[in-house]
Amino acid sequence: MKGHPQSDWGWYALGYSQFAQKKIGDSIKSLARALQLNIGNAEAHKILGRDLMIIGRFDAAQIEFEQGIRYAPNSAEMRYNLGKLFSIQDNWESARKEFEAALRIDPSYVEALDALGFAQEALGDDTAAVKSYENAIALNEKRHGIFAAPCVNLSAYYNRTGDPAKALAWADKALALDSNSDAAWFQKSRAQERRGGLAEAIESLKRAVSLNGHSSSYYYVLAGLYRREGKPEESQKALEAFTRLDRENSELDKMRRGGMARPTVERPGGGRE
Repeated sequence: MKGHPQSDWGWYALGYSQFAQKKIGDSIKSLARALQLNIGNAEAHKILGRDLMIIGRFDAAQIEFEQGIRYAPNSAEMRYNLGKLFSIQDNWESARKEFEAALRIDPSYVEALDALGFAQEALGDDTAAVKSYENAIALNEKRHGIFAAPCVNLSAYYNRTGDPAKALAWADKALALDSNSDAAWFQKSRAQERRGGLAEAIESLKRAVSLNGHSSSYYYVLAGLYRREGKPEESQKALEAFTRLDRENSELDKMRRGGMARPTVERPGGGRE
């Protein structure tokens, strides 16, 4: 920043680059400097809010997203980000309102449609949730997109409501869009297990683990499947991995609550277990 010490855009660009490189502490400092120079930089508020979400400073992140909305009231993404913040805190009613606000600004915002469905499902409105997922899928297909999340969420919905055949079909559709979706492989495994395909379920879950080895819940479920298949040694290894990751995740959560600038481990499938 030697060439432009008073450029808010330069500090924002640096902070954005650091955010992309997961240098969260440095990004926070750069974006704070950008906002000192120009409090009305809505994009700086947005990225700073995302940084603060990562380290678990949810109250501070909410302030930044609300400031972003203040300075960019017609930005659907600003509303979406605030909705995601509420979602990870299980504040589903507030999340729903923000996703609806994002869609009023941009009805074609496919990620907001999917997120709205997730919030509606969490609030117990299954009919509306399925409709939102289906609308997101239709919009993605119209664009020839590769956004797999609504297919994953429909698969999870049908697994939850006891229709493994539909769950399997939607998991396969998700994998046709994104074969590296660990959440889709996880839902496929759940559906296969419920249809009696224990060996197939294990293979699908192993694929999920290979794509996301940080999800402790995958190992916990895998341990149970191995135990049912009569493989105690493999079950014990999976259980040990679960215990180790669960402990590490708990330690990370403690550091986040303490405000330390450490990146979090992403929840598998956007919170789908």
